[in-house]
Amino acid sequence: MAPIIDKEYIICGKCSYKFDRIKVNKHCSNCIVCTGCEIFYCPKCDEEIVITPIKPIYSVDGEKRRYGEK
Repeated sequence: MAPIIDKEYIICGKCSYKFDRIKVNKHCSNCIVCTGCEIFYCPKCDEEIVITPIKPIYSVDGEKRRYGEK
């Protein structure tokens, strides 16, 4: 099951635990292609939940691309 993501809370897709999005720590690996994604870990089962931004990023050559596209 995919996680359910709301502005205020997240429901884990693995254990169905509902937690407050603001109170839990976010994780950032400082990757070179920073797209503004958010990485959360479920406080109950430690499942990684990655939220990628909706808006496209610009590549080095100036073209719009979504994260992961080539």
